[in-house]
Amino acid sequence: MRYRPGWLVDIGLILLAVGSRAAFASPLLYDHDSFLFARAVVNYDLSAGVPHPPGYILYVLLGRLLAHLTQDVNQGLIWVGILSGALAGICIYRLGRRIFGAGVGVIGALFYLLGPMIWFYHEIALTYAAEGAFSALVALLAWRTYRGSKGGAYLLCVALGVAGGIRPWLIPQLLPLWLLAFWRFGVWRAVLGLGLVVISSLSWLVPNAASAGGMAAYFSLVRNYGGGLLSEGHLGSLAGTVSAARMMGLWFYLTFGWALAGLIWLLARRWILRKPSSLRVQSGVRIFFACWILPAFLLRLFAHLTMPGYLLIFLPGICLLAAAGIFLAAEDCAAVLGRILPPSSGLRFLGRSQAILGIFLVGILAHHVTTFTMGDSGFTWPIIQAKNRIIHERLEFVRGFSPQETVVFASDMANAAHYYLSDYRVINVFWTPGEQRFGPDRPPQERARWVILFDSQLLSVNGSRESVKRESLPVEVPIFYFALSAGEEVARWKGGYRLVKAAENHFSAAPE
Repeated sequence: MRYRPGWLVDIGLILLAVGSRAAFASPLLYDHDSFLFARAVVNYDLSAGVPHPPGYILYVLLGRLLAHLTQDVNQGLIWVGILSGALAGICIYRLGRRIFGAGVGVIGALFYLLGPMIWFYHEIALTYAAEGAFSALVALLAWRTYRGSKGGAYLLCVALGVAGGIRPWLIPQLLPLWLLAFWRFGVWRAVLGLGLVVISSLSWLVPNAASAGGMAAYFSLVRNYGGGLLSEGHLGSLAGTVSAARMMGLWFYLTFGWALAGLIWLLARRWILRKPSSLRVQSGVRIFFACWILPAFLLRLFAHLTMPGYLLIFLPGICLLAAAGIFLAAEDCAAVLGRILPPSSGLRFLGRSQAILGIFLVGILAHHVTTFTMGDSGFTWPIIQAKNRIIHERLEFVRGFSPQETVVFASDMANAAHYYLSDYRVINVFWTPGEQRFGPDRPPQERARWVILFDSQLLSVNGSRESVKRESLPVEVPIFYFALSAGEEVARWKGGYRLVKAAENHFSAAPE
């Protein structure tokens, strides 16, 4: 059987994506939203905030399917990300091959698959990896449509509509690409295409609306949630925009590392040096990348930028531009070295662009791999390991106590405690309203001999710190708890707690 070289590259990228990500998948749910998605896999209910608006029905359904295969909800959701990485790698390669050539396509795919921050978001149960994959898929189909493929046009409409099932905000951010692609087809064909986008969007809109209690209720949820996001953003604030730009620059470096030099060289070569490109680039490339990258980039810059994972929607495009820059930088370096190195020099091979490109790639990709596997930048495997160890050891400590005699106080890690300690009474001290007392002599629903502080920061709101016991754990993050004797109780209110005597009928939320 004869294989086309392009398919061989596809297979290689799939193996790289699956192999690199499966080896480092987080064994526990990692983030606040991860727990919402995990609960949604079991019971999708937007009216109850599971998950939060605007809904992620396609992501959750894919996670449910893969959870059946893996027998683990967390791993099922992570495998959605792993397979999304494979899809994104193939789409980036094929798009890069069509625009710049096969070499740039391969390099762009490698930058995406091995970029530390991108890699990180493929190892935890969040939607960002799937968003990046749909962005790359829509971009590939949009380029095919832009170059005149009518078959690609219909697939583009379906892909754009279905992408909203991963995150509805993907559609408006990728809509400029769709408009550019359909620009040459005329008004009537564009109207038909838009109708196909709308019909495809019903695949996620209808079930989301049903889960929210009707279309009106759904749009009310989305409106309230979207308004909250914008109020938290930087819209209209110069200081906020500068801060967002600074953070985005940091996240770019954590994603690309030395490959950022390629992006800088590409821009300098075009706009400052004005050197012609040796890449056989087709017309319309600049406006294509502008329509792909700028809408999401500007939205993150001016409106809402709280999670770096949001950048994955336009990072596939940045990866291709950085790859093109590295490719051209290797050619330019080889040309300079070819002129200055004497013919008899043993370094004459450096006058060949392939040798320089190989050196560049080995350095860049080695830096990517070592940064993710051994770094401590915040988006690396050691960071995932450390958080998992902290949660795992706390869970094991709590499980050493009887659920009937134990109450767990939590705050930042309340989601983990609720999810993994479902047979225990878990209370979020800062969110649970009302007042309660727990002790060995209380009624059954309040009876407890042990009150465990799942989060160490809860010590800051402990009104009787001298009475709490400390247990050292292997991760060097201790856990604290109360061992209650007869006549002792822990009184809790929203935002605090303290040890009291059972004879005290009243307690103050602001103890002396």
